[in-house]
Amino acid sequence: YVKALEYLNKSLALSRPTDDPRIRSYPTALIGQVYERQNKPALALKAYMHALTLNREGNDPRHEAYILNNIGRVQEALGFTEEAVKNYAQALTLNRSTGDRFGESGTLYRIAKLEQATGKLKDAKLHSEQSIAIIESLRAGVASQDLRSSYVATVHQQYELYIDILMSLHAAERSAGFDR
Repeated sequence: YVKALEYLNKSLALSRPTDDPRIRSYPTALIGQVYERQNKPALALKAYMHALTLNREGNDPRHEAYILNNIGRVQEALGFTEEAVKNYAQALTLNRSTGDRFGESGTLYRIAKLEQATGKLKDAKLHSEQSIAIIESLRAGVASQDLRSSYVATVHQQYELYIDILMSLHAAERSAGFDR
């Protein structure tokens, strides 16, 4: 992590002379990811918020959605559920407006995960199903069987979440058939 931060700070310094704040937002967001992985949520949130400001100045709505997801994830971890929901909703709108189906699937996953954690299992099921439908449509468009398998391996957590949600629903409503 120390080396990663060193290189990212160098990248940030090299990007400063450009007059494009969007370019500076990329290493800033990555710095946030390093802090998040180091379990330093306050520093991660600060970096993400700065990246969001830079990104909005540079007007890159696709990357803005990813930053909003990162902010939401940290807020969720800190227990700021309402703020996380708002950021995920903004990210979802941006994913859809930019046609970023992969990003949309990831945002729907984050929303479903948060809904599961807060006991909104039916909403979580719906959003999880929407996420998986996008995954399946993207997977179907990949020509190579090896690449399809590789892609599914990167999104397995969406399927695991869906199974967890169905099993929780089954525990609450045994006769509803969620176990099937």
